[in-house]
Amino acid sequence: MKITLSEEVTRDLMNLEWRPVDYTALMTAKSWLSIWLRDKISTNYIHANFSQGSKYSLLLSTIMKGANMADYANLSQAHHKIMKAFEDLKDIVIVKAHKKYVSGQRGGRKLVNVRYHIIPTVTFADGMIEANKRMKKLRFQLEAHNEKRKHTHIS
Repeated sequence: MKITLSEEVTRDLMNLEWRPVDYTALMTAKSWLSIWLRDKISTNYIHANFSQGSKYSLLLSTIMKGANMADYANLSQAHHKIMKAFEDLKDIVIVKAHKKYVSGQRGGRKLVNVRYHIIPTVTFADGMIEANKRMKKLRFQLEAHNEKRKHTHIS
């Protein structure tokens, strides 16, 4: 059986423009949002220095835009859905949410944004370090293969 891939896919595969994924984690995810967050977090931690307890922040507005959550007019509902998705990721991150309010027209408070402070778990950090080692090894092997092909074609 022969499989033909598009030029773009072939180029990305040959240039190692991809990352290994935890297939089991993706298949057991409870929502599309937890899959999106897992991918976003993994991408942001590719080059992280875990030894210094690295953390980063995401804003509610950024998540809503990136995850295409425009249908959530009520920010409180969107925040609740995002926190539920983060609960699904408790094996990889610890999340602390800091809400920003403004005074509402009727004297109450209105949620305007939330900053999510994301801290990786040791298990997640170890997994990312191992994935980085595998990708580094693959890049080295690919470079060696390309050098060998280059010298073979010159001769």
